Amino acid sequence: MIVEGVHAHPVPVMACKRDEKYKYKYNLIMLKRLFSSQSTSVLGPVCVVVGGTRGIGLSMAKEWYDKYRGIENSHLYLCGRTQPVNNELYNKLIHKKNVSAIKLDLTQEDSIAYAAKKIQEQTPLIDYLINTAGYLHSYDKKTNKPSDIFPNLPERSFKHITMDGMIHTFTINAFASALLIKEFYQGLNQAGRKGYRKLTYNKPPVFAALSARVASITENESGGWTSYRASKTALNMILKNAHYEFRKGLTNKQQQVSFLALHPGTVDTDLSAPFQKMAKKKYTILTPQQSAEKLFHIVTESDQHDSGQFYDYNKDTIQY
Repeated sequence: MIVEGVHAHPVPVMACKRDEKYKYKYNLIMLKRLFSSQSTSVLGPVCVVVGGTRGIGLSMAKEWYDKYRGIENSHLYLCGRTQPVNNELYNKLIHKKNVSAIKLDLTQEDSIAYAAKKIQEQTPLIDYLINTAGYLHSYDKKTNKPSDIFPNLPERSFKHITMDGMIHTFTINAFASALLIKEFYQGLNQAGRKGYRKLTYNKPPVFAALSARVASITENESGGWTSYRASKTALNMILKNAHYEFRKGLTNKQQQVSFLALHPGTVDTDLSAPFQKMAKKKYTILTPQQSAEKLFHIVTESDQHDSGQFYDYNKDTIQY
């Protein structure tokens, strides 16, 4: 049998004289190619933003939606532990037909697994997975002072370190990304072969997580904030390990998935609120939108050569 509509690789004349087994094999290959090309024509970009219900994550989600909303079958997933009620941007996004809200608690392994399963049942290919969640302090939002309920974080001295404080900080800042990579392993890996980003731009899918400049061992000349610093340094190692695990080929190495550690700058969010008065003496305080625009550009323009790198929001390299 000859497949109609497939002319890119015609059967050579001599091959036509070979046995039926060869012809059957040839046409089977052509059928696979035909159906593969048809399926990719309706493929759209897919993005999962963890921590996408507020702050930098929500702003990055808006950037992504604005760029890809006109592409058929594009889809954006906003993942978070809670869904804000009075956030105008969130409420505007969540009512779009190609945007879905997914409940995800990064402190619960079952919640991460369930969210990943639910998303990958709807779309088996993940082009972008951006984790913007982070934890620094236990300050009360109303009083802007350390809470009496939680361990006093960040620690200014080793005298203040507690096991509970370290575990909670590491859970959100480091362990969560490792579990996200685990649970989205198949969706990211498959997208590295036939995802929208791979087929359209010949670039691998991207897993990006927000690290911090204070995670740099090389640049640490002051100490302090031990749990936060160490957890973000652990995150960088997790991303570096993933970079190598998703690298294919022995000689001509191809990155199946790109992994980026990104420093967002000092941003006007709840995470930095208690320290902005001190920080503005040394750093420019960015709005979530300003930081998101820069980070989004790095993520979407990145290629396999950026994988395993630690960048700030201007894409200047930070030493590990």
